[in-house]
This record gives sequence, C-alpha cells and structure tokens, in this order.
Amino acid sequence: LMCCIFCIFTVFIASSQG
Repeated sequence: LMCCIFCIFTVFIASSQG
C-alpha cells in the first residue's frame, strides 16, 4: 500500500510541478 501511495504522490507532485 505504501508503495502505491508513494507512486501516486510522486506522480501528483510531478504533474503539479508541470
């Protein structure tokens, strides 16, 4: 679960950063 959350979080940040 932690891995999934980390993966999604990273993608979310990447998208936010543009």
